[in-house]
Amino acid sequence: MNAAFAVAEPGSALTQVGYREALKWFNSQKYDSPGIWLCGYSLARPDYSVAPKAPRLLVEIDEHFLYLKTGGQLVELTSGAQSNNRVEYQNASADMRVTLNILKRNNFSEYQESHDRQVEARIEIAGQVETLKLKGQSCGT
Repeated sequence: MNAAFAVAEPGSALTQVGYREALKWFNSQKYDSPGIWLCGYSLARPDYSVAPKAPRLLVEIDEHFLYLKTGGQLVELTSGAQSNNRVEYQNASADMRVTLNILKRNNFSEYQESHDRQVEARIEIAGQVETLKLKGQSCGT
């Protein structure tokens, strides 16, 4: 595993990001989007289960904005190409690209407003690429 993305190792480039931090930045940008659809992605085991205190590595807002932290800095990526099960995000000035491949959706809420999802994320930062298994929990409103 590339040490730049090894979350469990000291000196990791990708660190935990919180909903409040991502929403604060999102709201400060005054987007036309309401910011009510949220999905936090945590590092998952090979079977897509999540440890109780697994770090949240990505926060997606309104399916158009993705937030991550690297080098202690919050970075916003915006969506580009997307389909029903794949979304590409990028931040050209930070030389970052993230592709989320949604493998499975489950645990739908009573009114189908939210769900969990199993995701394979391809994360590229400054030419270094890592693929991670992530679980999105309570994705939706």
